[in-house]
Amino acid sequence: ILNIIKMLKHADERTLVLIDEIGAGTDPEEGAALAKAILLKFHEMGAKVVCTTHIGELKAFSYTHQRFMNASMGFDMEKLQPTYKLIMGFPGRSYALTVASQLGMPSEVIEKAMQLRRSISVEWEEALKTLEAQKREMQKMMEEVEHERSNLQQLIQRYNMELEELREEKERILEQARKEATEMLNKVSEEAERILADMRRQTRESVVTERLRRRLHKLKQEIMPKTGDAIQPSELPKVGEKVFVPKAQVYGVVIKVKEETKEVLVEANGIRIWLPASDIQKVAEESTVEKTYLPSGLRLRKFASIPKEINIIGKTVDEALPMVDKFLDDAVLAGHEVVRIIHGKGTGKLRQAIHEFLSKHLHVESFGFAPLNEGGSGTTVVRLKKL
Repeated sequence: ILNIIKMLKHADERTLVLIDEIGAGTDPEEGAALAKAILLKFHEMGAKVVCTTHIGELKAFSYTHQRFMNASMGFDMEKLQPTYKLIMGFPGRSYALTVASQLGMPSEVIEKAMQLRRSISVEWEEALKTLEAQKREMQKMMEEVEHERSNLQQLIQRYNMELEELREEKERILEQARKEATEMLNKVSEEAERILADMRRQTRESVVTERLRRRLHKLKQEIMPKTGDAIQPSELPKVGEKVFVPKAQVYGVVIKVKEETKEVLVEANGIRIWLPASDIQKVAEESTVEKTYLPSGLRLRKFASIPKEINIIGKTVDEALPMVDKFLDDAVLAGHEVVRIIHGKGTGKLRQAIHEFLSKHLHVESFGFAPLNEGGSGTTVVRLKKL
């Protein structure tokens, strides 16, 4: 009491007052009345007060004064110990009879004690029980609501994450579609350009080839030495005379004559062969021209002397391409169907240049590497177009 008196003398709006078991140590009714008066005085002075009590009347005091609030400490009835959880808004009730009963107090003593309690206290305790039950129910509902709120929050977060992933996936798909469409458009454009280029090249080649074919035919007619009619059996050629073999399209010299069989031994390009006299013709006038030039610049030599292969190993690309070009022209004029270009393996630069050149050449029908036993990738076999 003396301490409380000192507090009342010095308390103001900046004071925090802590009182344990206010109103205890005296008659409960007087103690309750004194405690109410002290609390009201501190309230008038503006001080903040926290006090503990077991007096039932003080528990009901807060319900008639808005500036006061009850609070209690949770109690586990099964374990008979406090939970140390502060429960705001609800007063605690006394568990003396309950604890005594569970600890083994004789039941008749407990019943007698309950009879001796005043009816108002019993009503108050029952009210507290009801409030506590409601509090527990509300607490349970709040926990369920909190649990649902937490679940809902998690669902919202997961939904937002999935929505963001869908947006990113959509952007990725659109970007991929745009990329594929661009690539397809580029490929179509390139293919269209190649087709147009091939059409232009084929048109140009067909015109050039036809023009060249006509020139070659005319040139053959001009440079072909005039020959007489087929030799009659009664007009066998003499040894040393020059003759023309129409079937082989070559010129030769008579080496021997068999009058009894009407056969003639002819040597052409180092090869000797017996032929019926009717298969050869006399040359009316020997041509003195060893070589003639085409209008296009192509050189025409004696057909039988044109080789079927050319060796360009050791040549540079600039040196080799004109040689190959002339070789192909001569081979076409000579009537060769297949020729060989020996370029070696090396770094492959010369071979690549030759293949690129052949792929665009007017006289080339196809080309590829020779068999392994004939040079492999060091030799290219070329099949020529027929004039």
